[in-house]
Amino acid sequence: MENASIAMSPKPLISNNLAKKTNKKYDLMMSEEQTESKPTTNGVLFIGDGINDSPSLVQADIGIAIGGTDIAMEAANIVLMKPDLKDVIVALDLAKTALRRIKINFFWAFIYNVTLIPLAAGVFYIWLGWRLAPIFAGTAMALHLLPWFLVVFV
Repeated sequence: MENASIAMSPKPLISNNLAKKTNKKYDLMMSEEQTESKPTTNGVLFIGDGINDSPSLVQADIGIAIGGTDIAMEAANIVLMKPDLKDVIVALDLAKTALRRIKINFFWAFIYNVTLIPLAAGVFYIWLGWRLAPIFAGTAMALHLLPWFLVVFV
C-alpha cells in the first residue's frame, strides 16, 4: 500500500515529510528560545479570550480568559464569564483579599494550637500546676472560632 502511494504521488509525500521535520525543528527552536529569553520578573499575567491564544494562557504564570468556552476553561487559571475588563480588577482584588484572610486564619489557628491544646491536654500541669477544667476547654473550643468569624464577616 505504501509503495502505491509513493508511485502515484511522490512530491506530496516528500513535502509532507519535509514539513514534519521542519515543524519539529521549529518547535524545538521555539521552546529553547522561550526558555532562554524568559525575563526575570515577578510573573506574567495574560488576558485573552481563550480561543486563539490558549497557548499563551497556559504558558503565563496567571492566565485570565474572558469568556466561558471549553478551551478557555482548560487553558486559563481564571475564567471570567462576562466580557468586561473591569472584572479582571475585581478578580485580582478578590484573590488578594482571600489570600490575606487565609494568612490571618493561619496565624490565629497557630496561636490557638500552640497555647490552648497543650493546656487542655495537661502539659503545663507537670511544671506549673495549670490544668483546664472540661467546661473551660469546651468554652475555649467554641471561642476559637471567634477570630475566624471576625475575619470572614468583617
